[in-house]
Amino acid sequence: MKGKISVQFLCIILSSILFSTGHLASVNYNLISLIPVFVSSLFLSYVYLHKRNIWYNIFSHSLYNFLIFVYAYIFALN
Repeated sequence: MKGKISVQFLCIILSSILFSTGHLASVNYNLISLIPVFVSSLFLSYVYLHKRNIWYNIFSHSLYNFLIFVYAYIFALN
């Protein structure tokens, strides 16, 4: 059981790194700006491991994108 947890943890970290690098262009290639993307990827991995249903991740990612859009829109008005 301990080996399985270690492999899952390693896969989550690797997946989160790949997910983050896939979003490099959206943060203008600023590595520090990838930290929230990396953390959200860890969260999405955690959700999938516990729910075993991709729809929770799709909803969470869509909600995150929507909130970023609203945030940008509100601050663009000022």
